[in-house]
Amino acid sequence: MRLTNLQEKIFSEIKEDIKSNLDMSINKTARRHYVSPALLVKISQKMGYSGYRSMIYSLMGDAKKYDIARDFNPEMFQKVFISNYSEEMVSSFVSHFIVAKNEYIYAAGNGYSSLVVEYLSKRALKKDIRLFLMTV
Repeated sequence: MRLTNLQEKIFSEIKEDIKSNLDMSINKTARRHYVSPALLVKISQKMGYSGYRSMIYSLMGDAKKYDIARDFNPEMFQKVFISNYSEEMVSSFVSHFIVAKNEYIYAAGNGYSSLVVEYLSKRALKKDIRLFLMTV
């Protein structure tokens, strides 16, 4: 099913609301956009979600991924992914990663570590670093 113009507009505004960290409860969102909660559920189902809440959680996750993935920042990398290692170890890893720009780097991940491998591959691609990833 395709969204109507009004539904597309509301969906776009919901995505902006998420970026602005507004309260995303169905009733407050409905009031903010002058629509019924039933319309919000209908929009979410047309978008392939089981309901409004699953749509919001998915969009929030996408927004967080975008914020994390914006730039390859070693300090942010340390805080987000490897905060349980010493600063020296993290600095060494990041410097080796950047120095290896003209080499091929292979990375593998399983479970939660596959998220780190995916993050590294996306950042490496933007910095012209050849990273081959494999998730197990």
